[in-house]
Amino acid sequence: MGFQSETNFFTGFTEDISDGGLFVATYSLLPIGTPITITFELPGEVTVTADGSVRWLRDVFDADDDNQPGMGIAFDALSADDERVVR
Repeated sequence: MGFQSETNFFTGFTEDISDGGLFVATYSLLPIGTPITITFELPGEVTVTADGSVRWLRDVFDADDDNQPGMGIAFDALSADDERVVR
């Protein structure tokens, strides 16, 4: 998946997604509240692009074998079609 802020483009991956948001596993953490645009592909080659913001962080020092560092991203809004495919 790719995500960008006003000044940078990042990549990461996720296994945890819902219509409310997703977790991005990455070492490139952004501050809580940072607005971002995120693009990801779902099975069936469906690409979703959504605006969101960083809601919480898991720092590298809080990570362990079961929990990787990264960010919880809340979607600000999804189109009706994107919400349907995410669900």
